[in-house]
Amino acid sequence: MEIASGSWVMTDEATPFFPSTVDNIIEGQQFIYNELDVLAQVMWSNDPFGYGPSVPYLFTKTGIHRAVINRDQKLSDTNGTDEMYTHVLPYNHYDILNSCGPDQGVCCQFDFKRITHFSCPGPSPISITKNNVKKKQGRKLFSGDGRRKIQIVKTLLVAYKTKFGTFTDYFNALLQSNEQQNRSLATLSGDFFPYECSIYDYWTGYYTTRPFYKRQERELHFDFLDFQSFIRAADLLSSSAFIHLSTQNRKFIKQNLTDARRNLALFQHHDAITG
Repeated sequence: MEIASGSWVMTDEATPFFPSTVDNIIEGQQFIYNELDVLAQVMWSNDPFGYGPSVPYLFTKTGIHRAVINRDQKLSDTNGTDEMYTHVLPYNHYDILNSCGPDQGVCCQFDFKRITHFSCPGPSPISITKNNVKKKQGRKLFSGDGRRKIQIVKTLLVAYKTKFGTFTDYFNALLQSNEQQNRSLATLSGDFFPYECSIYDYWTGYYTTRPFYKRQERELHFDFLDFQSFIRAADLLSSSAFIHLSTQNRKFIKQNLTDARRNLALFQHHDAITG
């Protein structure tokens, strides 16, 4: 198992205030380090509505230079110091229907949420019971000439050493393979907005929807135009006042400030601040 990113949430990359994004990363990474003694090595960002240069740049400052993303590409700089070595997931979406294998009709039968929600392109999923578990276990995962394809897979499993692995395992193996074959990778630079969905529509409305909340998010941290800062001001004032407070009051203030930062970080989520 591997913990990826370590940030409090997977942030949206277009609308959050820059300092709030920094706090989101710090708050999450400090939490997993203090609680689990773990430092994230790979950035996982599979669902934001477009990708920009700022978030991967910030992650490189935490020592992360590997990323797994979906639907798009990340920015690389020109001199290499802030590059993000990136794997792009091969499917348009990350649900079971679009990612478990080449036959969506078969995959969908094992997406058990679709028993009560959504639909399938073929037979609908059913609950697994003692009466049907053997039949479901033997269900072909390939369409067409299933026996031949399964035999090919068995041959590959014998010919190659295979195992389940983490993101880091994958990147280490990929880097080793590239070095052995003297393979150079393509570099793609820029930002990738607006986000284009698989049905060729462009997502731009979330840049300005629910403007009250977007403004409030900036004011909670720091608004350079109005010079309003609530969380940051509370941080500074509490630091000055701590020497005059009892241990109990220090603990109380520290916990409240932590809750405030985490609540603000939660709002950076790609499905929250976007509206």
